[in-house]
Amino acid sequence: MPGKDGKQVFEAMRKDPDLKSIPVCIITGQPELRKLIYDRSVPPPNGYVDKPISEETLMRNVRKILEIKQKVKK
Repeated sequence: MPGKDGKQVFEAMRKDPDLKSIPVCIITGQPELRKLIYDRSVPPPNGYVDKPISEETLMRNVRKILEIKQKVKK
């Protein structure tokens, strides 16, 4: 992401009417980002995982996010 970091991209997505409803899971090797991500003036991510991440952990988080999204639609 030349010129932007993940925090900036996340915030821009949450502010964009066409992108704000897309579920986002933050995966980072910088645990201190959690505070920065959740202390924003935009809705928080749907998931957050610290690296290193296993395939099992990733899939569990994706399933959780999709389950929540399905419940909201009903």
